[in-house]
Amino acid sequence: MSLLFRSVSSLPMPVSPDRTGQRSSSASSSDAMRQSVVWSSLMLRASVVSLMPVDVFRRVPGGSPANVNPPTVLVEPSSFAEGHPETIADWMFASQLSLDAHGNAFGEITARDSQELPARIELVPAEDVRVRIVRRRIVEYRFGGVVIPARNVWHERQNLTAGVPVGLSPIVHAALAVATSKAAREFSAEWFGGSAIPGSHLKNTAKKLEPAETDAVKARFAQTVRSGEVFVTGSDWTFSPLQAKAAEAGLLEAIRATDLDLCRYFGMAPSMVGVSADGGSSITYQNITQKNLDFLTTYMGPVLKRREDALSTLTARPRFVKLNRSSFLAMDAKTRAELLAARIQSRTLTPDQARMIEDEPALAESDYAQFDRLFGNPNKTTPQKGQA
Repeated sequence: MSLLFRSVSSLPMPVSPDRTGQRSSSASSSDAMRQSVVWSSLMLRASVVSLMPVDVFRRVPGGSPANVNPPTVLVEPSSFAEGHPETIADWMFASQLSLDAHGNAFGEITARDSQELPARIELVPAEDVRVRIVRRRIVEYRFGGVVIPARNVWHERQNLTAGVPVGLSPIVHAALAVATSKAAREFSAEWFGGSAIPGSHLKNTAKKLEPAETDAVKARFAQTVRSGEVFVTGSDWTFSPLQAKAAEAGLLEAIRATDLDLCRYFGMAPSMVGVSADGGSSITYQNITQKNLDFLTTYMGPVLKRREDALSTLTARPRFVKLNRSSFLAMDAKTRAELLAARIQSRTLTPDQARMIEDEPALAESDYAQFDRLFGNPNKTTPQKGQA
C-alpha cells in the first residue's frame, strides 16, 4: 500500500472558499506574515528565546545540580561557512521562528561526538521538508527531495494534536477550535476529517495509463477521499499535494481576525506588541520586572520547557539543559538596587558577586577604606565609660 507525501509546511491548513464555492489559492502564508502583529509576535518570541544563555547542569545525588560545560553543539551548533560559525543564539532564534511559524523545526545531524550524540545540526527550512507517515508514525523524511534517515534528523514540534506526529502552525491549530465563520468552520471540519483534499497530482510511476484507466482511477480516488476512507493502491503510487500549503491569510479573512485575535493565536501578550485589550482596558504593571515576569511565565513558560527537554537530549545523562531566564527579567535600576541590597543584607550574595552582576570589578581594599572614612567602620565598637 502506498503512502501519501505531505509537506510539513502544508499540513492541514484551512482555505477560505470563494463566492463560487471553489477553494481559493490566491492567498499564501506569506500574506499572513505581512500582518505586523504576526511579524512582531514571531520576532519577539524568537528574540526572547535566543537571548537566554543555554546552561547545562549535572544531577548530583543528594545535592544541588552542578553547572558543567555545555557540549559543542550547544555552543556552535552549525556554521554559515568556513570561519563563520553559527552561534547557539542564532540557531535558537532561527529554530524558534520555524517552530512558531510552521509548528516544526528541522535540521540535519551532520556530525556526532564520541558518545554518538549530535555534534552538529544544520537547520533546514520547514518548507523544504516532506514527511511520510504510516499509522501515526513518521517513517521517512525528505529534505529537498532527498531521503534522510530518521536517525540523522533533528525534529522539534509545537502545537501538537492527538494522532499527528508533526506540529501545526498556530493559526491552523487555533482553527480546530475557534473558527467563528461558518464557512471556515465547515471547511476546517472537512479538511481535518480527510474529505477536503486540495487539488493534487496522483501519479503512476510504473506505466503509462490509457484515458479509460486514468478516469477509472481518478473516479475511485475521488470517491474514496470524499467519503473519508483509506485509498489503497499498489506500491508504485505516490501522492504529491500541489495546493496543500493553504492560505493562513485566507482563514484570517474568513474569521475576520483582529489584532487581539492574532495575539491569542501566536501566544503573545497584547501589550508587548502595542495591541490594546478588549474595550480599551489593559493590565498595568508597577515596573518592567512584573511585565516581563508575566510574559515569561504565562506566555513563554511552556515553550521554554519544551525546548529545554528537547535540548537535554543533546547531552549525556544525567545532564540536562536549562535556559537562563534571568537574562530576560531585566529590572529598573531602583528595583535592581533594592534586590541586590536585600540579598547582601540576608547574606545570600556577596558585594563582589553583586558588582559582577552589574558588570563592575570587585571592590579593592582602598575602596573599603574610603567607605570607612565616609560612613564609619561598622566593625569598630565605641568604648564604654571606664574602658580604655
